[in-house]
Amino acid sequence: VCGKLGIARCILAAEASSRMHVDNRNAFNKIEFKNLEDTWYNAFFQMIVQGARLEDIPARLAQISVITFNYDRCIETYLHAALRNYYGIEVMEATDLLRGLSIFHPYGDLGQLVWASPHSGLDFGADASTQQLVESAARIKTFTEGTDESHSDIVSIRRLVRSAEKLVFLGFSFNPQNLALLYGSSATDEQARTRIFGTAYGLSESDVDEIRLEIAALGMVAADNIRLRRDQTCSTLFREYGRSLMLT
Repeated sequence: VCGKLGIARCILAAEASSRMHVDNRNAFNKIEFKNLEDTWYNAFFQMIVQGARLEDIPARLAQISVITFNYDRCIETYLHAALRNYYGIEVMEATDLLRGLSIFHPYGDLGQLVWASPHSGLDFGADASTQQLVESAARIKTFTEGTDESHSDIVSIRRLVRSAEKLVFLGFSFNPQNLALLYGSSATDEQARTRIFGTAYGLSESDVDEIRLEIAALGMVAADNIRLRRDQTCSTLFREYGRSLMLT
């Protein structure tokens, strides 16, 4: 319990010191998007809105699912603010749009943000009260605790991973436990046509080869369909494979 309280407090502090944190005491304060142009959040958002009118966004978001092994709410915070900024829409309209995007935190998170849950939400980078900190800590699972394979989220995650047309790994450690969480402990007999892209920044060439074979076996995917790049960061991967990852 003490460890999880410490994790929750540290993650909130990290949110507060991030480049997308906004002091909500002033309603006119907004994220400085120019400070985030070099991040993958910006590249990801550009992929979503490229050539899209506001009425096209629900169909775009319905094509995407996000699985994050982090506790923070950076993805949700960025997309909500970016939608408001890009299309000039209000909080509730952006909130309604994001309800169409499936985001999974298999190891838990700090709780819903205020715009998603006005009465019980916790602001991004909030100076949490004792009660809020206790509630956030209760939502966290540590790496050693693992996850319940019968939990509906895990079932949904594995179904999505196996049925995806395109699968993108960003800053993923390819730890065996996390790969097992995504795919399950045993492969299916059905050959998948999934195209897989991913960053392997800092990993050795031999490790990348082994990881590629492991993913191919777990997902029943041809190794030729797996592109793991040691020379690409999360943000540059979107530029490198812009056409391949394009949404319709």
